[in-house]
Amino acid sequence: MAIQKLNEKHFALTVGIFAAILKLIGIVVISSNLAASMSALAGMQFLSKIGTVQITPQMAIVAIIMAFVVWGILGYAFAALWNYLAKQKWAR
Repeated sequence: MAIQKLNEKHFALTVGIFAAILKLIGIVVISSNLAASMSALAGMQFLSKIGTVQITPQMAIVAIIMAFVVWGILGYAFAALWNYLAKQKWAR
């Protein structure tokens, strides 16, 4: 059974959008002061107190764009590596 080939651009776009959505959710959680209630969860994990900074709209936009770009690049690299390894003899 052959390994299915991934479309690098579609995979990169999917991973990038998913990471940007997760970053947006994280920004909403932190900016709505829900992070303070998460300190109890951090205590159960033996983590120190969670510290946050004041988030500006510019910081949020830059963080979302950076998450999209960085994870998109990593998604593209993963798909390219996947396709390269799928072409090898031993993978067939």
